[in-house]
Amino acid sequence: MTTLEIIDRLCTVIEAQAKIIRTQVAFIDEQLSVDEELKKQLFNMNEPIDADLDVLEYHLRSLHHTQKG
Repeated sequence: MTTLEIIDRLCTVIEAQAKIIRTQVAFIDEQLSVDEELKKQLFNMNEPIDADLDVLEYHLRSLHHTQKG
């Protein structure tokens, strides 16, 4: 497996983990017993991570496609 293939698979795994985290945050958000401040903190923690993932995936995938073709 080449370095770029490993990077591509890491991107896929990280995106899957991020999806799980978003689902968990949504579930916590729906629970009435969770403090509103905690809900807000979880949401605020998730936003910059999603943004970072988007930027990293964009750059890594374009690098991967450049190297393939």
